[in-house]
Amino acid sequence: MMIFYKYKKVNNKCRHCIFFFILFILINKIVKVWSKDFYIKDTDLKNLSDIINKNQYNNELTLYFLDSYYDMTLVHFTIDIPVQSNISFIGNKNGTVFDYKHDKRGRLIFNYSTNKGETVKMENIIFENFNSFGITFTEILLVFATSDNFYFIINNCTFRNNENRIFRSEITCEERSHSEPSIVFNNCNFYNNTQGIIGVSNESSIFDDNRDECSTIDIKNSIFINNAAIIYSHHSHVEIDNCYFSRIENYSLNNKNIVFYSSRNIFSNLIIKNSIFKYINTQCSLPLIDGENIKLDLSSSLFGEQSQYTIKNVQLNSIYINSKAILYFIYNNVVIDNLEVEDIKCVGDDDKSSFLLFDSGEDKKSLNINKLSIKNGVSNGGFIKINGYSNKLVISNSFINNIKSSGSIIESKSKNSEVIITQMNFGSNVNFNKFGCGNIHFSNDLAISINNSNFTNNINESNGGVLCLNNISSLKFNLTSNIFSSNISDNGGALYIKGGEDFTNNQKNDENENGIGYISDNSFINNEAKNYGGAIYSDYNKMYMIKAINNKIAWNKAGIAGGGIYSPKSVNKSLFDLSQCEIYNNTVNSYWDNYTSAPSYIVLNTKIENYIKIYSGDYLPLSFTLYDEYDKIIEDITKYNSITLKITLQRTENDIEESNDKILLYGNSEIFVNGLCIFKKFRIYANTGIYILNFKIENYNNDITFKFNDIEIMVMPCKENQIKMYKKKKGIFYCENPICNENCPINSTAICIPAYKELINDVNKNKCHCVPGWKDDNCNTKIFMNYKKINLGMNMITIPIIITIIFITIFIFKNRKQGIIMHIGFFKVIIFSVGILLFFISNYFITYENYIECSLNLFFKHIGIVTVISIFYIIIGFNIELGAKFDMNDENNIKNAKNKSLLFSDEDFVTSEIIIKSSKRYSTENVNESSLNNLEDNTYSGDVKKKKDHSNLEKIIFKSLIENKLKNERSFNFSNTIKNLYKPESNIMKSANDIEITSNSLNRLEKQNQIFEKNIRATHSLFILVIITYIMVSLIIILMIIYEIKNINQIYLTNEASDNIIQNINGEWSYKCPLEDFDLSLNSIEFIFFIIILLKGRHIYNYCFIFQCTHQITYSSGVAVIMGPLINIISYNVLNDQRFSKNIFDILLNCLCYSFIYYLFIWDKIYYIMKKQGNNSKVYFLFSMHEKCAFHNSYKCGCILKVKSDDNLSIINKYMLLYRYCSKPFIIMNKRIKRINIKSVINEFNAFDIINIIDEKGNSKKNNNEINTDEKSNNEKK
Repeated sequence: MMIFYKYKKVNNKCRHCIFFFILFILINKIVKVWSKDFYIKDTDLKNLSDIINKNQYNNELTLYFLDSYYDMTLVHFTIDIPVQSNISFIGNKNGTVFDYKHDKRGRLIFNYSTNKGETVKMENIIFENFNSFGITFTEILLVFATSDNFYFIINNCTFRNNENRIFRSEITCEERSHSEPSIVFNNCNFYNNTQGIIGVSNESSIFDDNRDECSTIDIKNSIFINNAAIIYSHHSHVEIDNCYFSRIENYSLNNKNIVFYSSRNIFSNLIIKNSIFKYINTQCSLPLIDGENIKLDLSSSLFGEQSQYTIKNVQLNSIYINSKAILYFIYNNVVIDNLEVEDIKCVGDDDKSSFLLFDSGEDKKSLNINKLSIKNGVSNGGFIKINGYSNKLVISNSFINNIKSSGSIIESKSKNSEVIITQMNFGSNVNFNKFGCGNIHFSNDLAISINNSNFTNNINESNGGVLCLNNISSLKFNLTSNIFSSNISDNGGALYIKGGEDFTNNQKNDENENGIGYISDNSFINNEAKNYGGAIYSDYNKMYMIKAINNKIAWNKAGIAGGGIYSPKSVNKSLFDLSQCEIYNNTVNSYWDNYTSAPSYIVLNTKIENYIKIYSGDYLPLSFTLYDEYDKIIEDITKYNSITLKITLQRTENDIEESNDKILLYGNSEIFVNGLCIFKKFRIYANTGIYILNFKIENYNNDITFKFNDIEIMVMPCKENQIKMYKKKKGIFYCENPICNENCPINSTAICIPAYKELINDVNKNKCHCVPGWKDDNCNTKIFMNYKKINLGMNMITIPIIITIIFITIFIFKNRKQGIIMHIGFFKVIIFSVGILLFFISNYFITYENYIECSLNLFFKHIGIVTVISIFYIIIGFNIELGAKFDMNDENNIKNAKNKSLLFSDEDFVTSEIIIKSSKRYSTENVNESSLNNLEDNTYSGDVKKKKDHSNLEKIIFKSLIENKLKNERSFNFSNTIKNLYKPESNIMKSANDIEITSNSLNRLEKQNQIFEKNIRATHSLFILVIITYIMVSLIIILMIIYEIKNINQIYLTNEASDNIIQNINGEWSYKCPLEDFDLSLNSIEFIFFIIILLKGRHIYNYCFIFQCTHQITYSSGVAVIMGPLINIISYNVLNDQRFSKNIFDILLNCLCYSFIYYLFIWDKIYYIMKKQGNNSKVYFLFSMHEKCAFHNSYKCGCILKVKSDDNLSIINKYMLLYRYCSKPFIIMNKRIKRINIKSVINEFNAFDIINIIDEKGNSKKNNNEINTDEKSNNEKK
């Protein structure tokens, strides 16, 4: 910071005198009359408050801001300045920028408290980017004063892009002390300030007419562009001189909406001089200047050219005349501004008395009306009349209410009229002239625009409740953002438009013209027409050229037709496009009718193909519908039209054997009611031949089109069961149905057979014959279906199958320890057999005749099928999880298996079968110390037994496993156990002949354990999921059976006593079970599951390490898809009304399907057990390796490959053991069901692997020792 002191000498006469110089210094120090100048840099802003407040003991303090830019965010939030001397803030000549950077820090608050006339002056400073974030009363410049004896001058400053009010003063002043303004803005610029400019206020509590003179502000030679809320004044005097204002917007400040000037008190004064206001568009309903009792002085302002006639700020009240008009203008332009009219009565001659008459004469003249307010008027003629050849009418911001006139309220009869109506409220007016048209009426050559206006509760005794445009020769019509509500007339509740009689010849608008106007954003609500067109009536054939968008036409009503819109003809010409309008809830006598036209065409409702065959004397029912041009039915509720349709009959030109007078018609004339004409009793008497029906419209003058072809009638000879009768007078024969006695239920359960063919119809001799399905004399007893033959055939099929299943199940039970049964799962095979058995038991109830039989059929059938699906799904799922598919590019390399995770090791291919124990597994879940003693007695699995050279080591390993299991079955880790067993200091190591186990083998076991655990968990989860699903399905079936029991007393009732019966196609009756729909749903689900099993079976078809039975299951699923539940679905949909055929169809195909499934799944088990191969896993477990083709050295050359001689029995048996573990997620221990410990299963597999490794190492050393011994003996021999 640089501080310079500039001393101003009081006396300069003796400047060269040292004495006077010293005296001058002493005097300056005594009276302290000096001035201080400070040059402020950007870095000094944070100390600005201290600089000002500590240096005001002189008369004047000047602060120079010579830099071009200052960051005001470096200052504290406010700079509070108690004004005690004159202070000047001077920027450089090009303007110094105070940038607030969209923050509120750096505000300047000046407090005048001494009342000594101190002056604060600011020059050449640019204030920009101030933002208080919506906090009110946080202006950039704030002035507080206790009197008007102060001065605050802003000169040549700019305020731009600020988002809060710029300046506010609060003065407490009761009496003016000087005549000059206290606050002055001179030569300033204001740009883009969005939340206010100036606020001035006098907070004195004294009420005085001159109170505003204490708080004065002058704004001179300044420019305001694109600002909002220029001035807010409270008990203040504001004078504006030689200023320019452009693009002023409104802003709400402290709940006060301000545009240019606003004051909410009676002691404010505003003077505007020599100023320009330009491009002002506030887009709101607020005035530029808003206040109460403002003293407003406008001078040197331009308001427009002077017109010949000008009426401004005039009030007319309680006037009664019988002359032609109160206001009469002729041959000149007229301007009416702010005219208030109330209680006017014009009672002159009929149709010649009016309030305003404007006659433009031959030349075009204009009538401009602004702010016209007319209330409570009466006139014997049109209230406002416009005459002349050509004129322009402009009405804006006007209010016309409660005018009763014998003619239109506004009427123009000019030949050429231009009409502009905006923001007019037109309500509760009445035109009671029955020969008039509309409350607002224009005609001839028109260009009319009506915008943003309200038309409410107007009544016209003729056409057009609000607006009538008729005798139109040319029209340009714009109707935008108006409301037409609750208006009433005879036709066209709101709007009536009709072309002139010679319109077609004198039309000025070209046919190719793109459009003649638009109707948009209007609302037509609750208007009413006594006859046609509740809202709009249009008969002007150029209306289609008007573009209609976003109009709402709702809740209007009409007495005859067209609740919303009506056009009598040619709607494609005389109405605008309705597709983009919202039209709803319009009515005709409380019936919905949004829009309609006059009757247009008739359609035949009765379906007729080529021609109609009837018998003479028959009734011919016909139905016709009357439509308008919108293809809507004409619902003429009031029968206003009474349109009648009459039918005649004549022979065709090719059939002239008989004359037309030998025709007799009855009931051939009917009236259209609600758009329908129904001939119920139209009866034709005519001789045999071909005839044409002719149609004629009566009681309607306009044309109506018949939209159907000629109807040909062929009169046929009598049917075999009819009697031929004659009308002798006409020479016409006719056919008559025979009549039986009253007890014969004809047309229901019996028919009447005639005793004679001609002339005689004897009720006593005609015979009553029952129709199929009924019997007894009066045909009132039902004939029920007999199922004896079906039951006999079903027993012949089902009993042998059931006996076979029972014997096979016994055979399976006796051989349950055979590998082919045990490894697949003995209980799976038994449960599968039970499922098939349940299905065949359900056949005994397939011919159910009551609910209990039906429910038993459903229960046994679907429980059996679900059981079969569950077993199939479990077996297929296990084989998918545990099987493996090899890469045939290198079949010999097991590492290329795609399901490698389940393979044990490469060493397993050369491992001796000695590592696989018998089918009795050593699981730590159920082993104890006593079982350890029998370890040596266990047999080995497979067909070959080998010598056990490491039985002692096995005992040690398994003993360790058992002991650890008994201690803590969860924390046991097999790998650690093995490592401890083979420490160098271990005696076990020594007893095992120092066999080494490599770390690689142990690491392999660790990785293998993780894979085993993942797959065993997956199979266990699958098993549990299937069991839970099975239980849920069974419960659903039982609950559904219980739910459908509507009445417990009905479940045992036979067909005769039950109400739930149906008639089959052959006429016989049968019981319809309420569970049949549920049965269809179950069949559909079972069909889907068989497809899923089939797809899964195909997926693993080429897998290895899977059971052979998966192929049988795949084939069985294919059979089930074709002949299983699908058969029941087909029979339900095709044979539902043929119970006898349905039962036979279901029994034959279902029995064939499920017997095939059973034998296909079970045959290999019987076959291999009988061949003594039941324990040979190679016949029921798929795993074989092939040798490469010797010629091509490939597996995929297509040659027949030779199977390797190695049987790899160890891997197969190990997989058997793995499948068994996966099939048992639970075990029974101590009479409790427990989840199997997967860790124990993995440990047992690890024991087998370690034994295998030890066996290989031991054999290797043994072989080496034998070789060394042989060499030594040979040497000795030599």
